[in-house]
Amino acid sequence: MSDLPVIGLHGAPRSGTTWIGQIFNSAPETAFRFQPFFAHAFRPRVDAATSAAELDQILKDIAATDDDFILQRARMTDGDLAFAKLEPTQVVYKEARYHHLLPTLMQIPRFKGVGIIRDPLEALSSWRAAPREFDPAWDFGAEWREAGLKNGGRIEEFFGYESWKRAALIFQDMAASYPDRFRILRYGDLTADPAGVITDLFGFLGLAMGDQTRTFLARSTSRDDGDTYGVFRDLSKRAAPVLPAEVRQAVLDDVARCDLATYLA
Repeated sequence: MSDLPVIGLHGAPRSGTTWIGQIFNSAPETAFRFQPFFAHAFRPRVDAATSAAELDQILKDIAATDDDFILQRARMTDGDLAFAKLEPTQVVYKEARYHHLLPTLMQIPRFKGVGIIRDPLEALSSWRAAPREFDPAWDFGAEWREAGLKNGGRIEEFFGYESWKRAALIFQDMAASYPDRFRILRYGDLTADPAGVITDLFGFLGLAMGDQTRTFLARSTSRDDGDTYGVFRDLSKRAAPVLPAEVRQAVLDDVARCDLATYLA
């Protein structure tokens, strides 16, 4: 299994990567790995890697790992996430960090990537409301742009607006440089037409859109589990992002200057 094709799902924090990861996990032919670069088992090696060959070997080891965190064993006992599996044909992982490695990862011929981009207003609002990601004692007005307290100067972290922009620009560059192996997924498109968007994306990546995935899409978009970090959201009850007016305007002005307004919902 270590030499199977690899699909990397990358998105800035609070961009729906956990949900999208489970959509891919629902495909019977995938071997899904949860945030392997961030996991203790691989983080030191990932941080030290400087070449495509080193990252390729790490991907092989991730495919064969027995790490409980990466395999999410406790979570996969949930009936709604206990997907039936076949012999895998592709390894899929999701990451909300380490997007700066994509130019090197794309040098690996068996690697394909998806860059998930959510409306920055929604991503910022979701970050602010996530207690494990945004300390309620922090001043959002001082943190929303650079997320200095959360990112801590670490290159692999992508919290805050400027890092959202950095990720979006990396994804755009990868899509332009590798149009046959990298695809941008607009989160707003996915929530508007989950089945249609995933059918198209699976086709691009060589996966089949089956009944198990259709069932999971229907369930995960029609009920809310009340978990800030969960994957079940009733899309009919989506709330507008809640942000200070000055932050909202600053983001709108900047995405217009940077030609990134296409990602606004």
